[in-house]
Amino acid sequence: MEELMCAKTIFQQTGWNGRKGAPIKLCQDINILQKIYEYDFDLNNIEFREYLENRGVCSFESLKQNPEKLAWHIKCLMEFTEQDFLNDPDNTYSMSGLKFDEEHIKVSLKIWKTSKGAIQDAWEIFNSPESKEFEIKQKEEEWNKGDVF
Repeated sequence: MEELMCAKTIFQQTGWNGRKGAPIKLCQDINILQKIYEYDFDLNNIEFREYLENRGVCSFESLKQNPEKLAWHIKCLMEFTEQDFLNDPDNTYSMSGLKFDEEHIKVSLKIWKTSKGAIQDAWEIFNSPESKEFEIKQKEEEWNKGDVF
């Protein structure tokens, strides 16, 4: 059984309507991505991680050889909240163990929110009927060109 999407759409969360007429367009505006506040993406979905890499949203390639690091990054992106990030006395977000100063925390939080927003945006597209139709059309074009083999 397919899991139902729970988070509000990017449009509902931010008012961004950049996909109008281009249903598989990724949002490139970091100010919009940082406004996203509901997430339901699943980074445990290997097909979705491959989609993220293929679309250039993010790469897990360097983490594939280190399952512990990969699990840590997935946990950070899927489970931690902004409050966890700001109130982290042990710097759980820093695998280096270095203490973050206030400015570093502020900048890191922006990067983290932008990343989560971009992943949520991609998740919305990944699960859309338009995305599936586009994939089928691409495969048909490859087949017709003879690029399949």
